[in-house]
Amino acid sequence: DAGAGAGLTPGVPIEAERILTQEDFERIRKLKQKAMVEAALAKHGLASGASKSKKARLLEAAEEEAAEALALRERLAVIGEAKVHAEDLVGRHKARKDKAARLASVLEGREGREKFGARSGLKKKKTAGLSEREKQRKKVMPMAARVAQIRRRNAAARGRGRGKNFKGHVRG
Repeated sequence: DAGAGAGLTPGVPIEAERILTQEDFERIRKLKQKAMVEAALAKHGLASGASKSKKARLLEAAEEEAAEALALRERLAVIGEAKVHAEDLVGRHKARKDKAARLASVLEGREGREKFGARSGLKKKKTAGLSEREKQRKKVMPMAARVAQIRRRNAAARGRGRGKNFKGHVRG
């Protein structure tokens, strides 16, 4: 392998010099897995005085963890490279309903609800006659007094705009 690395310039990545082969990718994958295993062993604090069985157990667990992580990375890379179709990005357009369907949905919405109107009218479901107050208001004398009071109020409002000694004609 010394012949392959002899023509490389230092500091320049290998992919800049030549096209990588499948064997190169496999070697890169193995080196990544080895680095992940070493990182996992360092994380678990594998001491130099540990027993052989403990080392073997930790090494096996670290290799499995690294293999799973690499497999996940490869799956995500494949998903990332998948082609996206334009129609997948555009939302589904709902076709406009015809008049009969629109009318049917309106009628369906009206089922089981009261008619529109003032709340006071809906709340007041009288079954008896008039109250005493309503009767008093309908009597002739109080009615005449109210009419006269309204006339006086309107006349006063009209006269307020005029000056005291105004003798001219006001339109309106």
